[in-house]
Amino acid sequence: MNIKVTIMIMDRRPHVESNSAVKYPEDLFEIDDAETLEMLADPVRVELIERLIDPASVTEVAEAMGVVRTRLYHHVRLLEEAGLIRVVETRQRRAILEKIYQSTAKRFQPSRRFLAEASPRQAVAAIVDSAFTVTRADITRSFAEGRAGFDDDESQRTMMLNRSVVKLSGERLHELVTELGALLDRYDDDDPDPTAVPVAFLAVVYPSSRRAP
Repeated sequence: MNIKVTIMIMDRRPHVESNSAVKYPEDLFEIDDAETLEMLADPVRVELIERLIDPASVTEVAEAMGVVRTRLYHHVRLLEEAGLIRVVETRQRRAILEKIYQSTAKRFQPSRRFLAEASPRQAVAAIVDSAFTVTRADITRSFAEGRAGFDDDESQRTMMLNRSVVKLSGERLHELVTELGALLDRYDDDDPDPTAVPVAFLAVVYPSSRRAP
């Protein structure tokens, strides 16, 4: 499972005095335990990680998400304890010392050790369920807000959902995975166009359990 953090937040913070120790997120954070991976099955926590690619306070993230900040404190605490986000700065706001958080990395994935030690059921529950649960919640919200939909007009289509089962040789399967990865890499950076909107990708290619006829 790779969670690529590419959503950027416009910085609306006022200038204040601070003791800054801001660091750029690492490229990769490897997760060694099922409990941490299962935390990423929560859509709110994944959105927090995505939005905190840029440093922000809980108040600022709550404003961007359209929720009250008290709803986020529990999730922020769990993510910080797991090492998925970290405090990179503190700011004095009147009588309150405000913490500024940032995601630890741009990508999160299970470590080789976890994959070697976990049972197939445990690995699927921790990895696949997380990706699908978060994606389902995001699509549902996007439909409800009118951002996504199944439009019959191909010239206006902004969403694609497809499942196919085909028979491929090992060589062609490797070719498919390589080419798909290269295609997604082409769109890995934010578009500088001011009209650009956040777009989510979920790609899954695997040898099916279906028996060949």
